[in-house]
Order: sequence, then structure tokens, then C-alpha cells
Amino acid sequence: MSTFKNKESDPLRIVFWMFSPILFIFLLTNFGVAYAQLDSAIDSYETLYQDDFSDETTGWNVKPAQGDWGSAVFSITDGMYRLEMNLKKGQFRYVIPPSKINLPPDSFRISIDIQFETTCSGCAAGVMYNLQDNSNFYYARLDTQGIASIYAIENGKWVLLSEKIQSEKFDPSGFNNMTVVYDTGNYEIRINDIPTVRLADSRFHGGTVALIMEGNENTNPTTRFDNLTIMKKKSAQAETENKAASYET
Repeated sequence: MSTFKNKESDPLRIVFWMFSPILFIFLLTNFGVAYAQLDSAIDSYETLYQDDFSDETTGWNVKPAQGDWGSAVFSITDGMYRLEMNLKKGQFRYVIPPSKINLPPDSFRISIDIQFETTCSGCAAGVMYNLQDNSNFYYARLDTQGIASIYAIENGKWVLLSEKIQSEKFDPSGFNNMTVVYDTGNYEIRINDIPTVRLADSRFHGGTVALIMEGNENTNPTTRFDNLTIMKKKSAQAETENKAASYET
């Protein structure tokens, strides 16, 4: 005798098909919960630091550097911060804003416009954040081909935390905006307003911010930075007052 059961008479199968749409919605919703906070509106943040490099006297480092690795020239040129290196060995150089910035431990946004004047293998630029010292920090990296990634440099050792992802709207000759968004353990890197890299990591907290550029040996990487903005989440009281003010107007 056949043991095949008619699908219509199988109660377990019927229950599964009845609830599968609900199960799908539940899984989809929970998949996005970890990063939902990262989509907070910009008006829920307030500015900690901002510089468009239009003022050459703000205190950014413009002293050249030289060593057996090669040389680096820092300047404010045409209203932008420019870094040019002539490398004999692979090297990265970074510069910290002249104003002391302590990143909040719970949430922040860092935005910078980046333009590559030269294209070379292994050349890249971006943002160092949660910078503890020169051996411990995160590095949001964008290379000259538009590939984005996040590294942790821990006790001087480089650890790739994310996949290397090609930016969707990368402009190889123009400015590309990089925004780092952090909220309670979750990081997101946006290139030209498009979420590109996401991950969760908790090894570093607080610290400060720096602009960074790197290149391989026998390269001449040159990068311009513009419109640096560092923000923190508004307090609950500030958001309430802001909403009240908007209602009044």
C-alpha cells in the first residue's frame, strides 16, 4: 500500500504554508535590527568639529617629514588639505586635527571628502578613528580603485575586519565622500551616501580621529581632503527641545 499522503490532508504542511510569510517577515526584520540605528536622521546629531580648510591658520600640520622610507609634504592648497608622499618603502602617514577631539563611546559620525590625485597599486586614504595611539585604532580605508574596507590595527598588527567591497558610485578623478557611522558596537562605512561596509566590533572605544594616507614602495601617492565633519548623537533632552522648537515654528 502506498504511504504517500495528500498535501491537502497533511496538517503540518498546511500550518507551515500558513505561517511561512510571517516567518519570512520576522527574519527579515531581525536581520536589519542590528543596523537600524545607523540610519538615524542627520538632524539627530550635533557637530563636535568641522573644517573646510578655507583658513590656512587653523593649525593643521604643514611640516614636511622625511626618513629612509621617503618623504611627505603636508599643505593647505586651494582650500583643501593635501598630502603628497614620495616613497622608497611602504608607508602610511596620518594627521590629527588641531583641536582635541574625544569621540563619544556610544555613537558618532565622521564625514570627509577624498580626492586621489594619483592612482597607484596599494595606495589608499581614509579615516582613522577610535585612535588610542599609533599602534591601536580602526582604519576606514578607500583605495584609488574605489574599494572600501575596515581594518583594526591592534598592537601594531593589521587585521582586516571586513570584506573588500567595490564602491557603487566611485569617481576616480573627483571627490568621494566617506562617512563613518558608529552606534553601540555597530560600524558602517558609506561611500557617496551608499552603505558599503558594515560590521560589529568592540575592541576600541573613545579615542580620537585622524586623516590617513598610505602607499607601497616606489609610489607617489597624493590625496586631497576636504569638508571634515565630526558629529555626536544629541542627548535625549536636546532632541526633545529641538522637536519642541520645530513645533513652535
